[in-house]
Amino acid sequence: LVVWQNAKFFFTEWSKKEEEQVEGFFSSLPQTPCLVLYYKGTLDKRKKGYKFLQKNTAMVDFAPLDDLAAIRWVMRDAKQGGKAMDKKGANELVQKVGTSVLDLNNEVQKLINLPGDAITDVSFVKSVNIDYNVFQMITKFLNGKTSEGMRMYYSLVAAGENRFMILGALASKFRN
Repeated sequence: LVVWQNAKFFFTEWSKKEEEQVEGFFSSLPQTPCLVLYYKGTLDKRKKGYKFLQKNTAMVDFAPLDDLAAIRWVMRDAKQGGKAMDKKGANELVQKVGTSVLDLNNEVQKLINLPGDAITDVSFVKSVNIDYNVFQMITKFLNGKTSEGMRMYYSLVAAGENRFMILGALASKFRN
């Protein structure tokens, strides 16, 4: 296993000499090694390096899921666990938990272990997404339920959330 972090070389313009060197390097490799190129950010799929890798390797992209992909993933994961889940429930779960596959998997596994053939209610799932909690807290404040909003704030702090993180999330909601 070879891990190459910040593999910018593969996603920038290549000279003819560099192109020949890379092709020579890959053609000389035995079939057994696994090369992991770690690149944080958005890749330009038009670059020669990307096209070369796509053509000559088995590429797997671990880009974060968007909301729609996360909803589909939740529904598929629940089905694989033997439970049906509708789009509305999956959407609610994604809004509460976020799009992290690890967090979603943990919550879906809990829901799968509940009795019944279908997952119909996710309202009791404890939210791990600070944005969802902050949004709910703002809603409480705007509806005049200040004590409930403050209770949510104190429970976030008690759960270990950083006060400045909560403040930043609050500020970002009002800027948008």
